[in-house]
Amino acid sequence: MKTIAIVNQKGGVAKTTTAWALGTGLNKKGYRVLLVDLDAQTNLSFTAKVDLLNMVFTLYDVFKGKAGVKDALDQVTDTMDILTGG
Repeated sequence: MKTIAIVNQKGGVAKTTTAWALGTGLNKKGYRVLLVDLDAQTNLSFTAKVDLLNMVFTLYDVFKGKAGVKDALDQVTDTMDILTGG
């Protein structure tokens, strides 16, 4: 398992675009991908077409100890999941 992090405090530097393009590209190459959206604006989750209004648990609930990671997963494709912030 490899971990790739895309981090920059400055806004508007294409973090979301890079994360989405890299994640979907690796997924199309046959890799299983987990996207983790730690952005308070949940832009990556929006890009992945997550139904944010009907999320039962998010990373916030995981951090607060109210849910497990598996509870907060949302499936994007058969081999790509996302942990939605919020």
